[in-house]
Amino acid sequence: MGVTYLNQGAEEFLNSLKPGTFPKIEENDFLNYLIEDAKKYLNNSNTLVYDNYKISKEYDPSEDYLSKLDSFSKYMVILSIDIVGSTKLSTKLNLLDNAKIITIFSRAMGAIIHNFNGYVLKYVGDGIISFFPEPDYNGMHDNALYCAYTMKKYIIKFLNPLLKEKNLPELNFRIGINSGEVIKTIVGYNKIKQHFDLIGKTINIAAKVQSIPLDNSILLSQNINPLLHNFWKEKLKEIELSSDWDLKKIDENKDYKVYILDALF
Repeated sequence: MGVTYLNQGAEEFLNSLKPGTFPKIEENDFLNYLIEDAKKYLNNSNTLVYDNYKISKEYDPSEDYLSKLDSFSKYMVILSIDIVGSTKLSTKLNLLDNAKIITIFSRAMGAIIHNFNGYVLKYVGDGIISFFPEPDYNGMHDNALYCAYTMKKYIIKFLNPLLKEKNLPELNFRIGINSGEVIKTIVGYNKIKQHFDLIGKTINIAAKVQSIPLDNSILLSQNINPLLHNFWKEKLKEIELSSDWDLKKIDENKDYKVYILDALF
């Protein structure tokens, strides 16, 4: 099989998109925004830069969406991304440089999630868990995969060269995607810190898939594959899982399948 590029079949795919699956900002303009935002942080040598956004729940689209969700389960796509080797990275960098890298990474990934109609569920250290609940089964998967692809493109083609210019280490990452039923809950104590969360094995499996040691990869659980648009399915390859991967027999003692989105920019 020859090299596959993401833009193969793109015209048919883009023509099939429904409202709610279009990026909020066109790709080139959006990537330029992310690049300039990263430069703002990297060029400030003494401190971190704060936005003028108020720290308030009214500016949290995830909390707003979940607050309106009923208590019954809902089908969603979950995307988990994490920096590889962040602990080792933190031991090599001073506190400010390490903080800058985490800040730039989390800002950019959050912006990409938002641009592809997703929501940040939570930031966990240097990782992010996000969810894509709309507009329908096919649309939520299109949003999540296009989001993951843009994350990979931005980190490899744009962010890492910027870090290298500043003599900072380039980032490696892993992305895991799963879809299935989740349910809303509330975590925390309201007099200190409380927020909505999503619970279910769908999220746990997304994190497990993301943890598979294939750096700079986009990995999809077997739940994702059956009803994807051909634009995506043609670019998936099943990967071989190690015998000790703890979800290998999760599906009624059958071998669990994980796929890699194998496409160049």
